[in-house]
Amino acid sequence: MASESFTVAAPPAPGGPDLQELEHKYAEEADKRWKARPEHQYLALREIRDAEFAKDPWVDYERARAFETQREVHDGDFRQVVIVGAGHNGILFAARLIDAGIEASQILIIDNGSGFGGVWYWNRYPGLMCDVESYIYLPLLEETGYIPTRRYARGEEIRGHAERIAQRYGMQALFTTTATSMDWDDERVEWTTQVRRDLGPDSGGVVELKIRSQFLFVAAGPLTGPKMPDVPGIDEYLAAGGQMFHSARWDYSITGGTQAKPELTKLRDKSVAVVGTAATAVQLIPEVAKYARELYVCQRTPSYVGLRGQRDTDRDEFRTRVAVKPGWQGARADNFNLRISNDPEPENLVGDGWTEVGGWAAFQGGKGKFGYDPVPPDGVADHVAYFMELDQDRANRIRALVDRLVADYDPKVAENLKAWYPGWCKRPIFHDDYLPTFTRPNVHLVDMDGRGIDRFTATGNRPGLVAGGQEYPVDLVILATGFEVPPYASAETRAAAPIRGRHGRVFDQKWNDPADFGTLHGFMAHGFPNLFFQGVFGQASSSNLTRLYDFQAQHLAFIVAKAVAKAAAENESTGQGQGQVQNGIKEGPDQGQAEINGQAPHSNSDSRKTVAVVETSKAAEDAWTDQLAKRALFWTTLPICTPGYFNGDAQVKPPGTSEELALAAKRVMWPGGVTDYGRTLIKWREAGEWKSIISTRSVEVAVPETNGVDKA
Repeated sequence: MASESFTVAAPPAPGGPDLQELEHKYAEEADKRWKARPEHQYLALREIRDAEFAKDPWVDYERARAFETQREVHDGDFRQVVIVGAGHNGILFAARLIDAGIEASQILIIDNGSGFGGVWYWNRYPGLMCDVESYIYLPLLEETGYIPTRRYARGEEIRGHAERIAQRYGMQALFTTTATSMDWDDERVEWTTQVRRDLGPDSGGVVELKIRSQFLFVAAGPLTGPKMPDVPGIDEYLAAGGQMFHSARWDYSITGGTQAKPELTKLRDKSVAVVGTAATAVQLIPEVAKYARELYVCQRTPSYVGLRGQRDTDRDEFRTRVAVKPGWQGARADNFNLRISNDPEPENLVGDGWTEVGGWAAFQGGKGKFGYDPVPPDGVADHVAYFMELDQDRANRIRALVDRLVADYDPKVAENLKAWYPGWCKRPIFHDDYLPTFTRPNVHLVDMDGRGIDRFTATGNRPGLVAGGQEYPVDLVILATGFEVPPYASAETRAAAPIRGRHGRVFDQKWNDPADFGTLHGFMAHGFPNLFFQGVFGQASSSNLTRLYDFQAQHLAFIVAKAVAKAAAENESTGQGQGQVQNGIKEGPDQGQAEINGQAPHSNSDSRKTVAVVETSKAAEDAWTDQLAKRALFWTTLPICTPGYFNGDAQVKPPGTSEELALAAKRVMWPGGVTDYGRTLIKWREAGEWKSIISTRSVEVAVPETNGVDKA
């Protein structure tokens, strides 16, 4: 399992266009697509939640209820930490909190699914795998001792690993539950999260609960809500007997098979259309092609698809060449991230297709023409040209790979499968079977030349669709159209619920205010005490988000633990809060009594306690955000791209005023890449700067009722 055995490269490109020709071709393709792109082209599935294909096909109400057996959750209950989202971000934060000393019983995770995993709970389509090496993508491999079975783990295995982590740490969750509002109570110094819980038709239906917490983390990730094309004719298509589902709501009752055994035998007499050719579609198309009578692949813009190099894990080699010393997973992830940030270490530990994409740093951040220094205004052209040149060789090699695998079968199809845009404009894709699938006689590429589907049809009561000006009869449409990624999404947008901070200020008001926008480290905001959130602006990005999430989780767990310890020390020195929960562990003279609602019973004389408050100052928030604004010209690599979710997908309007321009400069990612970002957080902690955001407040403790239960 030496690094050289991992390397998977496309063949050398025999020539190819020079840089000037490429720039002209790229501009032509981008311009064509921008002109063809309507402003409103998608519908969010949550906006049409009554539609059959928008429902949760995996819901297990009995399992969801089982997570309450150890400690039921009631209206008004208190937890030290509430986490909204049970994906990798949420479970990593919970795990690092527990590592830092917070009791697992004091952490409550809320999720609208009925299991852990986030996007891996929802995505169960055939062919699903991670596209980043599983040894650095699956969280907490060292802590759990788990060894992935393949270099790129299947979706079922990834979801199972999320459950494994939750079990290992004793995490508690409220499943089939949606947060509907989050409000800060400045008098009580706590958050109230209003939730709507679906207990299922046999157990009381929907109930409303309020859950109180000292800290709140909104861990809704970037791939939260599926979307579908907003084109006419869907009702007519369905009325004519057509079937349709989103890839994130895969319906095995229609296709046959299961995720564990994806034998899609019910497709043998069906004509199927897959809409989309991005990361999801590339994985499922080869599986559907094995079974469908006819498969039409509807492509608006082709993807760069390199070879993946899938293989089973040799457990002995894993132990001797991968998991070689404590801290191996973080070190391996950093080695990977530095390489795709264009700042490689001498040894390439992962050695996959990703590590050959030096130009990817133009999207995710890293080392550019001017190193890590800000791009000067008169250096923008050189900055963009630097990444164009860095990307050129790989782009030519991928196009040559298409010719090698497809051109002999159909030269026209091969040409239509070639991507003509900078390689950082869309997520690079790696798959061993996608391109060869287009040499199957039952597979047809419907190239829409930058446009979307025109409409769904029911001509002669026969379901179909019109794409590229031609009608195709299709019995089943599989929407591999991705997820909502609003260009300026906030924590509130992602959670689809209002977040109200001090004085009732709505989070999105701050997020969209040119004078007030700002974060500290991308996940704390002034005016919203004890709130942490996952986002984009102010923090880094990576093709391997697991490492970013872990940097964030360790950072926030450190801060929370320090804050709680400070409050505990003050309570001990003053005698306040005796018998209250500190650090998630019930302490004091009432230790033998049952802890309820996160607070132990207390006497009337012990009517106050000291609690921790974590809040960045406006000055610290502005200082961090100003750093980003000064380096914002790094992202001048994006306007030349074809439309996609990386650059707002036609939803972003150019700044029209100086205020809008200033806001746009602030709402950017950390330009140094994820490893540089993580190191910056570590330096901040080591310098003791965390002390400036931690304070304490003395608050009134409600007198319990006679049964010892604090209902306040």
